Formats: sequence, structure tokens, C-alpha cells
Amino acid sequence: MMGISKITAAFVFCLVITAASGAIGQALPGHADAYNDGNGPQGDGSWSGAVGFSVSGSGSTLAGTIDFAVFTKQKFLDNFAGDGYVPDAPLVYTYQVHNTGTTFVSAQIQGAVNPISNVDWFEIGDGSDVDPSSSANVGGNAVWDFLSPAISSGSSSEGLAFSAAGIPDYGFALTQNGGLSFVSAGLPTPGSGMIPEPATIILVGVGAGLLATWRGRRRVL
Repeated sequence: MMGISKITAAFVFCLVITAASGAIGQALPGHADAYNDGNGPQGDGSWSGAVGFSVSGSGSTLAGTIDFAVFTKQKFLDNFAGDGYVPDAPLVYTYQVHNTGTTFVSAQIQGAVNPISNVDWFEIGDGSDVDPSSSANVGGNAVWDFLSPAISSGSSSEGLAFSAAGIPDYGFALTQNGGLSFVSAGLPTPGSGMIPEPATIILVGVGAGLLATWRGRRRVL
């Protein structure tokens, strides 16, 4: 009996670990691995959250939320490796559109003042979310079109992503269905400050170590 109990306990433990691993990275707001430079909107200064949008016209309402999180390249891969997006810069800006209005969402345009790259998408949920029909860097802006199908009421997009070296700042996204559009402020977009590449961080660390050693030797002398 003791042996069976131990096996059962181990099996349950494995199930819990597997479930926790599968859940990692699926909800962008409040994500534990979001990039943190102390300037983000979360209470701990990390870059994740959600902003709402709502506008009405001609008997229809374009409404919903845009979830977001910024990750370092490695943290993104830790959570979403194999889900379809491969970062090519130190930071990954991710978004997900949720449609709670009465009309469809056909496009989202994320404004970017500073350079971005690899505008694409990744699987973020259970496979029922809507894939963009196209994604592109258009004049320095990240553009995802949802034309066939559009994001219908009650549906959500897959994860939307682009890469950049710029440290996050507050920007906007234009969400539209053709006839209606809404600009959501407070979304992260690359700022002018650049995140150091890992090699640069290592060199700085080595330099600081050598300086400390040199100072120590001077004191001895």
C-alpha cells in the first residue's frame, strides 16, 4: 500500500507540475516574467496589463480590451518557445485583442516611434483564437489585419508580437473594423533608450571587476 501511495503521490505531483508549466505565459496581464525596469504599469514596475477601447456608431459598438506584456528574448522563449514566433531582438512586445463589442475587429495598428522588427503572431491560448490574415511592418508601425476571418464579438486574437531593442515607453494602438476606429493609449512601444545586448552586459561586468581589482591592489601598495 505504501508503494502505491508513493507512486500515486508522484503521479499527482507530475500532473500539477505539467499543468503549471502549460499555463505559463498564457495570460499577458500580470505575467510574472514581464520585463521590469521599474517604469511599467504593474505595481512592481513591470510591463504588462490591459487597456480598453470603446466607440459606437451606426448602431454598432467597437469595444474590447488589448492585453499586453513585454518580455526579454529569453523570457519569451521560456514561455512561448514552439508557439510560432522567434524573436530577433532583445525585447519582445506582445499583445492580444479581445472583442466585447457588437461589431467585428478587422485590424490593429500598433504605433512605434523607434525601430521594430519581425512583426508576426504566436499561439497564445487553446487554439480557438483568431489568426491574423497578415502581419507586417508598415512604415515603422506594426500592422495586423484580421480580414478572413475577422475577430467576431466574443472572440480574441492570437498573440501578436514584434521585436525591438528599445526599452518600453507608453504608446498607442489603433483598433478598427473599417467603419469604426478607436485609439487606445497607454500601450508599450519601444522608446529611445536601448537595452544592452548580453555581450555588452558581460563586458561591463568584466570591466567593473577589473576596476575593483585594480583599486584593491592600489590600496595594498
